Amino acid sequence: GVYQSILRQKRLYIEAPTGVGKTIATIFPAVKAMGEHLTGKIFYLTAKTITRTVAENTFALLANHHAALKSITLTAKDKICILEKANCHPANCERAKGHFDRVNEAVFDILHLEQEMDRETVLRYAEKYRVCPFEFCLDISSWTDGIICDYNYVFDPNVRLKRYFADGASGDYLFLVDEAHNLVSRAREMYSAALIKEEFLNVKKSLKAVPQAGNVIRLLDRCNRRLLDVKRVGDWDTLLEEKEELAYDAGFRSVLGESYRMLSDVKLLSLELMSLFGEMEIFLNENNEFEDRETVLDLYFKIRDFLYVSDR
Repeated sequence: GVYQSILRQKRLYIEAPTGVGKTIATIFPAVKAMGEHLTGKIFYLTAKTITRTVAENTFALLANHHAALKSITLTAKDKICILEKANCHPANCERAKGHFDRVNEAVFDILHLEQEMDRETVLRYAEKYRVCPFEFCLDISSWTDGIICDYNYVFDPNVRLKRYFADGASGDYLFLVDEAHNLVSRAREMYSAALIKEEFLNVKKSLKAVPQAGNVIRLLDRCNRRLLDVKRVGDWDTLLEEKEELAYDAGFRSVLGESYRMLSDVKLLSLELMSLFGEMEIFLNENNEFEDRETVLDLYFKIRDFLYVSDR
């Protein structure tokens, strides 16, 4: 079924009990199809570490039976970074400094000596060549046949692998999605974004001591007022509950009016956020060191995510 689906370029859903061999029964025909040039790189997508290990063992099993197959497991940056908290500036990380001078040799070495490259293997070579293990992982993946990774590296618009899935990028890829039912809740998270009003006030307080932050503070105030407008209209879930109660009542019209007004306020908020986002970007580029910079940076990225989801 897997082989025929690849051949016909169709989607296939498989449901079977745990332990019957779904992993080998999907990876083997995928590799066979790859050998016949019916597909390109194989992405094996998982939601849990334990299923990732099963996939690694399956690729290793095929390699042990003489499949000329190279695979790599991608690990999240915060889980593979050598620092307690990732900071990729060369001044703060010895691996980032000179990484690009050393990484080509490291990639060449690991690809010629290893077939299955899991987290421990990547860390060992990254230590040997003093390179960033996360960026090293991504560079290796360009040369492997199989990539084992979390769903978000393919589906999440914020963290998906741009070298494969950016606008304009193309590739004949095959996706084996383990426990695909988990994608429903995960996709909701990937295409949702939240902003907390108190965080705007906290950043405003943090920036009061920074002379260059005047424009940012002014725009933070405007966004805070707009958030207040949205808050006054009411909670969306409450409106939906009232909608059920008032479905046959004249009051239903007022509920609809309030919901449309809230959506309108969110659109106006997005316009204010765009101005703030642009000003924060300029400010952060020109001010590399000040107290609570991480707090400001955190809100900057949350605004970016919100605007991206809102735009989509």
